Amino acid sequence: MITNVSLSNNSSISSQLTNTTVDHHLPKTWRDVIEPSLVGYIPDFWLNFEPPKKYQHYILGVTYLLILFPAIFGNGAIIWLFYRCRNLRTPSNILVVNLALADLIQNLKMPVFIYNSFKCGPAMGQLGCKIYGFFGGLSGTSAIMTIAMMAMERLNSISRPLSPHSRLSMRRALVISTLIWIYSLIFSTPPVFQLFNRYVPEGYLTSCSFDYLSKDLVSRVYIFAFFTAAWIVPLALIVTSYAGIIIAVERNESMFQKTQDKLCERASSVYRASLRDSRGRSIKESGKMEMRLVKIVLSLIAFWILSWTPYAVIALLGLLDQSYITPTSSMIPSLFAKLSSVVNPYLYGLGNPRFKREFQRKLCSFCLSTKTVTERRTVIQSTVTIGGDPVKESSQFVHISDGNLSEIELSDYEKR
Repeated sequence: MITNVSLSNNSSISSQLTNTTVDHHLPKTWRDVIEPSLVGYIPDFWLNFEPPKKYQHYILGVTYLLILFPAIFGNGAIIWLFYRCRNLRTPSNILVVNLALADLIQNLKMPVFIYNSFKCGPAMGQLGCKIYGFFGGLSGTSAIMTIAMMAMERLNSISRPLSPHSRLSMRRALVISTLIWIYSLIFSTPPVFQLFNRYVPEGYLTSCSFDYLSKDLVSRVYIFAFFTAAWIVPLALIVTSYAGIIIAVERNESMFQKTQDKLCERASSVYRASLRDSRGRSIKESGKMEMRLVKIVLSLIAFWILSWTPYAVIALLGLLDQSYITPTSSMIPSLFAKLSSVVNPYLYGLGNPRFKREFQRKLCSFCLSTKTVTERRTVIQSTVTIGGDPVKESSQFVHISDGNLSEIELSDYEKR
């Protein structure tokens, strides 16, 4: 009896040790390592995944740092140039500055993600999540709709060049910009107060967005409405507008060629040959211009789709089939969306000839002013010299003021 009891006890102890060893080697989920106070506002879908490695957090944190500085520089430069240069304060540039402001807001929320990444988790808590999610939704929707409105205004001005209503006025540009922000606030504000939806961590739990994984009917309807308003509508406007621009340019070119044909028929035989030659050159030039326009249009559309479609697809998969979503697959689309805030200022703003010219002018004036100050210091140090003999000498001093050189008499110096 004693032997049997001891054997049974040993077998139970060994089985417990075996179970403990197996449990020790099982991968831990977010639910096992995260603080209990943070579990309440994180979707269960993400808590069941294994936390990513530290190097994965660090790679994303460094990547966002590399995105942050050129993005702030480009968007800040556009806003600063618009403020300093009066000739840039045109109605069309109002939309360019509106896009730069939306992208700048998107840039200023990146430090929340960077801090969380280097802390390897949701270190900023629920408040940081709401701030990140709100400004992300607000700035992203504003940037998307601004690009769509810019495309529509370009179509309006090109398709009806002689109509006074086709010109974008300052008042209309301000109204459009205001409506864009109101449109964005309608979708980005309710989740802050947990109306229809909420802002929750996603992926590696270092970024926050709408809860597109919720199975609640009201939340799913809200996400689908936001998906339609912030992706389908602007995409349709952009594609339609740029296609209309190409058609309008071709129509204008055909009208111009018909006008030249009529002039050629009415002209005398002396000028007919020269008109035909000029017509041939104009056809070649217009063909090149149309091809260049098509390339620009296709590049703009392709860049917009590349930037925002991956995130829209993830949100749509959250509604339809969540089995394809993983933490890593949800972080990559967010990265593509942030890249748009770097390219937009150089594509729509500093790529503009006026902005580019004013930026170069301001940069040159800054370099010249720095060079002038350096030369002034050099002249001051090199001109005040005293001879070797112990006698009074009169020296002349070169004074630099506002880029002008003038000579002034210095008082006599006496070497002791």
